[in-house]
Amino acid sequence: MDDDATPTGDHAAPRLLIDFSGLQRLYPQSYQGRSRVWPLIMAGLATLFAVPRIISGGWFDKVLGLVVLVSIAITLIMYFWRPPATVLDEHGLRVRKVLFDGPLLPWDEVEQVHVQGRWEDYSTVLTRGGRKMSLIGVPREAAQRLAEALQQAQTS
Repeated sequence: MDDDATPTGDHAAPRLLIDFSGLQRLYPQSYQGRSRVWPLIMAGLATLFAVPRIISGGWFDKVLGLVVLVSIAITLIMYFWRPPATVLDEHGLRVRKVLFDGPLLPWDEVEQVHVQGRWEDYSTVLTRGGRKMSLIGVPREAAQRLAEALQQAQTS
């Protein structure tokens, strides 16, 4: 059966038809400057703590050191390999965290898109229930395009 046939369950037919031209499906958070360096510095400090324990400590210190090193490795891999992101599709938007995807927010529950200002980190979405959701990784131009597309879909 074709996956694009009639979706069921959480993927019911979209109520708002949003024009996604000029938008991507996935907007991963980009790591630049300090946001990229701090995890590496913290991993280096934790490694400096763990390695001496592994080399010269008793069995408890060795196990503790190995747990710390494995935790560091997993954290860095997840942090840089699968960064947080915003996913847009015809059913709604979803903010993906490092390990888990957030809940799907259907387009008919989105009231407006607030484009980030000069001093704001992210653009936000305001839901009909009054909740705000940050659009992680979405650049200002894409948020502006999304706001226009949403407004056009809501008025037509």
